[in-house]
Amino acid sequence: MLVRFLGAGTREWRSPLPHSGRLLVRDHRGGALAVLPAQPAFPPVLNDCLLLSVAVPRGQLGVIHDRRRGTYTAVIRVRDRDDGSSSFGLLDNETKASRMAGWGAALISLAQLGSPVHAVQLLVRTVPADAAGLAHYLSERRVADVRSPILRSYLSLLDDAVQVTQAQQIYIAVQIRAAQARRAIREAGGGDAGAGALLADQVDAFQRQLAAVDIGVDGALPPRLLARVLREAWDPAAAPLFQIAPDGVDPAGAGPLVATRSWRSYSTDSGSQSVSWWVSDWPRSPVGPDYLLPLLLGTEARMSFSLTLQPVDGIRARRDLEAAQTEHLADEQLRVRHGFRTSVDRQRQAAAVERREAELADGHADCRFSGHVTVSAGSDGELQRACDEVTRKATAAGLDLRRMDGEHDLGFSYTLPLARGLW
Repeated sequence: MLVRFLGAGTREWRSPLPHSGRLLVRDHRGGALAVLPAQPAFPPVLNDCLLLSVAVPRGQLGVIHDRRRGTYTAVIRVRDRDDGSSSFGLLDNETKASRMAGWGAALISLAQLGSPVHAVQLLVRTVPADAAGLAHYLSERRVADVRSPILRSYLSLLDDAVQVTQAQQIYIAVQIRAAQARRAIREAGGGDAGAGALLADQVDAFQRQLAAVDIGVDGALPPRLLARVLREAWDPAAAPLFQIAPDGVDPAGAGPLVATRSWRSYSTDSGSQSVSWWVSDWPRSPVGPDYLLPLLLGTEARMSFSLTLQPVDGIRARRDLEAAQTEHLADEQLRVRHGFRTSVDRQRQAAAVERREAELADGHADCRFSGHVTVSAGSDGELQRACDEVTRKATAAGLDLRRMDGEHDLGFSYTLPLARGLW
């Protein structure tokens, strides 16, 4: 590996040839272990990651093993519309709320005491799409006559939307951590093989939970498709070419050849430049289930939006809540004793604690969470326009974005399907 310093705040990494690695594949019937021939050469930000393959009843499951963090992560692809565009925005409010409640119910299943699941990530990638896909979708499912003025008006709207039509790729990453699931991993066979088997079981159970609440999935990604999802992040402009290969790409090519981190951006050999933000604050007033749609559906930028959640079991959640209540009560008594007034912000904080208590009493899951956004473009001007547009839409949605200058490689990794980014 070659690391070359190019000046203040700039670092370049060049990939060596993909190296051989012993990747354990555990047969779901407890059979022999297999070995895959090569590993992708990831940049330093993913230096401790290996791509594993676990045998499951329907084929192979791709798993990213982070040796330093002791985590194992698999990725589920969420099914939406056949043309790749999102249908959530077309649903009525009642159905949207139902979908959100279903997502919450699925998370509750992971927040049980003793659950081996360490984190779950929802990743939405927004890429430019041809509005012809929407027209084709309309053509197949229309009930109105082709001469109908209503249909003609709708087609005219699609023509006007060519420049802003977006396709969404939605993924859910499920992660277990060896330190948290040590006993369960040992019971499953121990080591990488036991962790892979345990993760495969958790992914299968979570997919069933999603199906039960009407969230469709295409299944968990095998190694080659997982490699393609990673490769598309490094080289987003070439994503249409990768789609030609339905079986994915060679796992050895999942990473870039060159990656350069500067103070203001992160770039790769493909010519792609990326900027990342941390979502430092979320809406402080009540919002509907579709408040992020202007950001996710209304931008022309190539964007990745990541929300990583860590389920908290009920006992720990109540203990944390009691600590927060005690701290707030002690602080209020001190303020009253010294004659300080209670601000509106503090009143809202107290209301939030009470609301959290009510939600736990109603059986809702408690989660730690963190959000990150990455935009990518092929030139400085295009990148600046994308940054301006995304920050404007995020502000309109009530999000406070903090640009991760000096750490854009780290921010980029948080918007890969690796369930990273919890602070």
